Amino acid sequence: MVIRPGLPVLDRLSDSGLPRHNVALDLAVGRRGMGASLNANWNGPARVRSDAAAGATEFRYPSWAQFNLGLFVEPERWRGISRARNWASNLRISLDVQNILNGYQEVTVLGATRRRGLTRDEIDPLGRTIRLNIRKQF
Repeated sequence: MVIRPGLPVLDRLSDSGLPRHNVALDLAVGRRGMGASLNANWNGPARVRSDAAAGATEFRYPSWAQFNLGLFVEPERWRGISRARNWASNLRISLDVQNILNGYQEVTVLGATRRRGLTRDEIDPLGRTIRLNIRKQF
């Protein structure tokens, strides 16, 4: 692909930056007022290569995986808790953990050290995120 005259040709078939393989997994289980979900994504390695006249540059993206977990409870739906209005009425507590293993997509530039815009904090500034959500309707 030629973006415009004077720029290097991009080979979108082999050096597109997109992985050839991607695997996604979604798993959810639940039972009477409680549940959990797990999802995982894995991407194979990829690269972007430019054969510019000033010098060839190649960006390599190794394979990586990300795992996310969600848990919730609704005590009002458990057996043994009275249906009368009590502390558990309309209460939902959930915990979400994004990026459990705190992984991120690394980038390596061949023939050079890491460049600006490719460090850990610039690629994924949040990293692992944990959210606790408590909802009570009155």
